[in-house]
Amino acid sequence: DVLSSLAGSAKTIVRIIVAENTTTPPSLLEQLSSDTNEDVRQRVAENEHAPAAVLETLANDDSCRELAAYNTNTPPHVLDILSKDEDEEVRSAVAMNKSTPAHILEAMLEADEENQVIVSNLLRNPNLSLDCLSNAIVKELRREDEDDRSVLQDVIAFDVVNWLSELPVSTLVALSHSSSIYVRRTMATNSLLPAARLILMSRDSDNGVVDSLASNPTVQMAVDTLSCLLVRSGVG
Repeated sequence: DVLSSLAGSAKTIVRIIVAENTTTPPSLLEQLSSDTNEDVRQRVAENEHAPAAVLETLANDDSCRELAAYNTNTPPHVLDILSKDEDEEVRSAVAMNKSTPAHILEAMLEADEENQVIVSNLLRNPNLSLDCLSNAIVKELRREDEDDRSVLQDVIAFDVVNWLSELPVSTLVALSHSSSIYVRRTMATNSLLPAARLILMSRDSDNGVVDSLASNPTVQMAVDTLSCLLVRSGVG
């Protein structure tokens, strides 16, 4: 057929187009995975429909290893091997891969705990268990440095993460004590924080934190309740 003919083209750009085409049959992707041109092989490694066996082979190709580590079709046992790769970029790709199993992510949290880039990517991965996530957050809070952008600041303040609503209240409270004003500002808008903690945050030295509290429905509810009590007691 047409794709089969194009896959055998003498022109590299044509083979690249076939290699990155998501409708290219697995047999042709397998053929192109051994192409003499690394750009062609890389497009195969990026192809979300590349067969697991092909990606396992490309994971041993220095020019394709990182791309195979990021591909969600790469088999778990291959991701496990790549998670221990000496190349930080390869490990980082495994950390971002939405198909990386939780036990591999957990092992990476321990092995790469000093690597901020990889830890940031691990915390963003939805497969990381809540227990591991909570433990990692507490650990990162202990090592925060006010002079540097922390992992938590990058992940919580500058990203949209969907796990804040799933964390234990104790972890949310711990985050509200972060040395990063940006993390505290984010937490000030979190309606799951206890009202007592939110009220204490109104004393924060950062005006941005105090301003953020104004949009928190829990704070508004607490203020309304207090106003009603004061009126009933004849104080208001």
